[in-house]
Amino acid sequence: MSIVFSIFNDTIRGLSWIDLWGNTKEWVIRILLTVGGVVYFFSSKAMKMMTNSINEKYNRMKTLQCITLVVIVSMALMSCGSDSGNEPATASGFSDIENQIKSEFGDEAYFTDMSIIYNKSIGNIVGVTVTKDPNSLKMGQWNETKGHWKQNQEISLEVPQGTKAEDFMYQLNNQISLTTLGALAEKSSKQLTTDESIEAQS
Repeated sequence: MSIVFSIFNDTIRGLSWIDLWGNTKEWVIRILLTVGGVVYFFSSKAMKMMTNSINEKYNRMKTLQCITLVVIVSMALMSCGSDSGNEPATASGFSDIENQIKSEFGDEAYFTDMSIIYNKSIGNIVGVTVTKDPNSLKMGQWNETKGHWKQNQEISLEVPQGTKAEDFMYQLNNQISLTTLGALAEKSSKQLTTDESIEAQS
């Protein structure tokens, strides 16, 4: 099965905060962290090779052109605080999650997307699309809940001639650091809480 991904218009979309709402007993913060566009992986030489390789033979072939990283952090918090048994959306919490991912797939694993979703009833749900061998053109979609990893799907990739699958992938702590993303989420969450408090007092 071939997977087709579209090239993002923007190199990096950055952070986009979706919304903040509440009722009498609880409030929910949902944070969407989108880091898009890995166009910088392409050197001018690689671009030239890719252009020359796309001809009539590949007009009908679904080609993997660009893989994007989407890190989604969704935090559902009760007004009295989150479950202390779950990793929080902080630099320290995301660092622990990163270590868990590396423990499962190894330090040299390659990824195309990753999601971290927090649910107050079951804790963190970590999702990754990962491979240990980019040359195999095979990737697995995995989810982790309550400390248990489960593979949901296997994906077959197609890449343009003259390029390597790993050109469309990333590694943790190389181009991407979950610790940094966690720090940004922590800072933004505190700012949203402060703003909400100021509005409540006014």
